[in-house]
Amino acid sequence: MNAKVIGIINHKGGCGKTTTAVNLCGMVAEWPPADSQRKVLLIDMDPQGSALKCVLYDQNPSGGGDLAELMLATPPGRLPLAVHIQRSAWPGHVDYVPSREEAMVEAQALMTQRHINPVAVLRRLIKPVLSLYDYVIVDTGPTQGILMWNVLYAIDYAIVPTMLDAISLQELPKVLRNLDRLEIEFDQRPKLLGILPVSYRKGVTMQEEVLGHLRQKFRGLLFEPVPLNTDVPEAYHAKLPIHRYNASAPATKAYAAVTLEVMNRVQKA
Repeated sequence: MNAKVIGIINHKGGCGKTTTAVNLCGMVAEWPPADSQRKVLLIDMDPQGSALKCVLYDQNPSGGGDLAELMLATPPGRLPLAVHIQRSAWPGHVDYVPSREEAMVEAQALMTQRHINPVAVLRRLIKPVLSLYDYVIVDTGPTQGILMWNVLYAIDYAIVPTMLDAISLQELPKVLRNLDRLEIEFDQRPKLLGILPVSYRKGVTMQEEVLGHLRQKFRGLLFEPVPLNTDVPEAYHAKLPIHRYNASAPATKAYAAVTLEVMNRVQKA
């Protein structure tokens, strides 16, 4: 077993990164058949820690150390990631790395001072635990700073959630250019698994126009859109993956289709 590392990326805020990350974690971990349980590790690189707030029932988990402390330790890996990983209470096998908002903000400011190659820190941290998991899912924040570059350098695959509006459409090429820049500067490029439209409302003129443009431009790289559904934020606040909150919700069916497609694309890559 060697984990597939998937980053949920987009430097624009409010585009469904966290809901995609947590629901992908929850669904992959419980994907049938039940006797072949997949082990998933969630890493939340967003200083706001939104993904962790969904999987944690206790906002102050026990145990010392957090992600920021690990990322500031010199040399990278001196404090091993494995001893800080904790198990969530979610069904299936979903682990996480504790993180604190204030500490991650500080880490973002100090990493370039602490490390000779600050972009490679996350990659070095997760390497020793890859054999323990089937998937590592990395959530990201709305930034293009050092934390985002760490994610891009560490992941094998990228999923880009996007809203279906004019501003999001304008920002999307900038996200993809970061992959080009990473390859030029660091000779490392994660494979783009696809673009995931979220909060889709069928029949809304602007959304249909943007979706049509994405289908024409990305063709086989476009996932089917996730519909706007109140069950998505309600499941988040209930600290559950969408399929455990409402198995018949439209968003549940959409995320199930996305999960299956993600696993198929990873297998073919």
